[in-house]
Amino acid sequence: MKYSLGILLLLSCYVQAKTQGNIRLGIEQHKQDKSSTDIAIGGMLKYESEKFYGTNLGVGFYSVNALNKHNNNGVPFYSTQNRNYQLLGEAYIQANLQNTYLTLGRQVLDTPFLDSDDIGMIPDLYEAYTLRNNDLKDTTITLSYVTKMAGIDASMPEHFSKINGNDALEMLGIVYEGIHNISLQTWYYHIKNQAEIIYLEAGYEGSNEEVKYAFGAQYAIQNHKENKKAKITGLSAEIGHPQSGLDFTFAYNKTDSTNDQEAENFYGAGPFFTCSEHLTLADAGSDGDVLFASLSYDATKIGIEGLSFMISNSHLKGKNVKMHEMDLLANYALKDNLSIDVIYSDIDDKVNKKESFKNTRVFVNYYF
Repeated sequence: MKYSLGILLLLSCYVQAKTQGNIRLGIEQHKQDKSSTDIAIGGMLKYESEKFYGTNLGVGFYSVNALNKHNNNGVPFYSTQNRNYQLLGEAYIQANLQNTYLTLGRQVLDTPFLDSDDIGMIPDLYEAYTLRNNDLKDTTITLSYVTKMAGIDASMPEHFSKINGNDALEMLGIVYEGIHNISLQTWYYHIKNQAEIIYLEAGYEGSNEEVKYAFGAQYAIQNHKENKKAKITGLSAEIGHPQSGLDFTFAYNKTDSTNDQEAENFYGAGPFFTCSEHLTLADAGSDGDVLFASLSYDATKIGIEGLSFMISNSHLKGKNVKMHEMDLLANYALKDNLSIDVIYSDIDDKVNKKESFKNTRVFVNYYF
């Protein structure tokens, strides 16, 4: 693979390409026993060639650089050695034949148990061989063989390292949207000698003159070695009042464990309806459950275009686990290509007070 990446870089210099990217300023204050602050600047620059006989090339460079002392606490900004790093995060060949797309190389993937999880300076990125097909009406079929991972949730964020050794990971997903207001999806993951995952999700969205509403249901089975198993169920409901700008969400997840197997996020943030900024169902341990509620407000309704707020609370319970997370979020899109995100989190661990912490992150993003 390393030789093919070099070839891609050379070819991209000679093929007409379009450019896109972003610059990100990140500020994080983390307080757990003592307070620490990180300030970093980074971003992404991507070149993607025009199609030539249905085939194009893409390369994306990612970077993060500290503007003050490195602490790397909370949501990590830097490498495992607490250093700046640069990453050739995307480097792929994509071929298109009618309704079939084949992407080979380093790429962005967003699926239930393998996603980009863009919560820090550099997202999760994958080295994979991915096939997508839309021959069936209103249906997308995704088949992928994923070999490596880099980014925020990787064991070594600064470079691509193997997923599951030489055995990698196989993934198959089917998403169907042919029924009015209803979406259906099913996914299968095979991680040889580690786990098999089946994931099902259904969603419904609707609206009338006064409100908009959405409902969701999810179910997953995570089969591990030594007859360990986690069965996960989830429900969500959302109701919004467009005229006032208010939106309320409620969600619940529960794990039924065999041999004390807890739910796992696997690669990325996980698909659970109750995911917060820091805690997910995986943190509730075996036979855990999470209750989540949020209230959001769109300030456009009072004349401040592009400004929104959200407050959320989640309560986690499980064997020897009792935790609470409160999040306050604000987003202000000053322009189409310039936005500010402010995220404040207060995590209270009722069982182990030393694990409680407060975290504030501010991101300024400029896109071009």
